[in-house]
Amino acid sequence: MENETGETWSELTPVLAKVKVGIHRTQAGEGWRSTTLTPAQKDLFRKVQAEVPPDHIALKTAKRQAV
Repeated sequence: MENETGETWSELTPVLAKVKVGIHRTQAGEGWRSTTLTPAQKDLFRKVQAEVPPDHIALKTAKRQAV
């Protein structure tokens, strides 16, 4: 990653450490959501040719039990 970005790991860590994923669970299912990326974070993903993650990563509905 350092070669692709031209930045040291010490410079990259504070930027990437702020990227988080929250999992919200309810009786209806669960949703995974990441923090909204800053322009600097998006730029790092592009520099290493990685797909920029969407804000909403996954939605799963709960399985219903037969009555």
